[in-house]
Amino acid sequence: MADAGTCIVCSGSLAGKRRDAQTCSDRCRQIHQRTKGSSPAKDIPVTVLVSQEMRDRLIDRGELAEWDEADRAAVARAFRSWLLNQEP
Repeated sequence: MADAGTCIVCSGSLAGKRRDAQTCSDRCRQIHQRTKGSSPAKDIPVTVLVSQEMRDRLIDRGELAEWDEADRAAVARAFRSWLLNQEP
């Protein structure tokens, strides 16, 4: 069986989803639809998105490990996770 792939919003697994699925949940689909046409977060430098205050919040909440703060992908995953857990 082929690899199911990952969600384009949160990088979660697409296991059990349709072959052409791009998002893992209704919430991620909605976020993707709302941001369609705008510049995707992955193309914006993480230094622009995550301030020192936000970095500290992500670390305090356990979304980001201090040793991963220089890893752009880890910071982006933590920030996306934080975004997904916000109230709409």
